Parts: sequence; C-alpha cells; structure tokens
Amino acid sequence: MLRDSDMIGYTGGGNIGNVYLDHEEPRRKVFSTFVNNKTISFPQSVNFEDTEQG
Repeated sequence: MLRDSDMIGYTGGGNIGNVYLDHEEPRRKVFSTFVNNKTISFPQSVNFEDTEQG
C-alpha cells in the first residue's frame, strides 16, 4: 500500500522529453496520479525537439 509519506522514484535512460512519448506519458501519469507523494525523476539525459510540443 502506498502512503502519502512514501516517495516515488522514476528512472529514465535518455527517454525524458517529447521524443519517446511511449516512455514519457506513463511517467507523467504516475506523477499526476500520486499528487500527495514526493516524486523524483532520475534522468540520464533530457531531449526536447524544437517544436511546439517540445
């Protein structure tokens, strides 16, 4: 059972940003679902394209 005092850690290779949305969207869903928990994302790298989405 997840308590409000629990912290959520999420690892990422080079998939944070808008290039690999199949990895990014589930990560965002976890963070938006557990709003009472502290969340930390551990990226290796971050890549946003030069587009309106990025």
